[in-house]
Amino acid sequence: MPLFSCVSCVRGTINRLEETREACCGLGPFKATVGCLSKEMACGAAERHLWWDLYSPTEAVDALVANWSWGSLSSSPPPDSGSGSGVMMMSICSPMSLQQLAYG
Repeated sequence: MPLFSCVSCVRGTINRLEETREACCGLGPFKATVGCLSKEMACGAAERHLWWDLYSPTEAVDALVANWSWGSLSSSPPPDSGSGSGVMMMSICSPMSLQQLAYG
């Protein structure tokens, strides 16, 4: 599943990813016309952004995708969702997670 397909899931599920449209570092519309040219261009809170620059997701998204791949089950609650959110994490590995494949 492409990462772009997860945007609505991420926006509603992971509170720390507050900015899903604009990159953390870049120039132009959505900070995605010209890539990151220097450290000084970067936003102050990359962990709250979905995109680092016009090509790359942030480290927070990389960790999210790794966790989804390693141990997600469609019935497991999302991390950092708080109690009672009612939103379930979608599985990106099918028919089993990488953890299930590794440990049987």
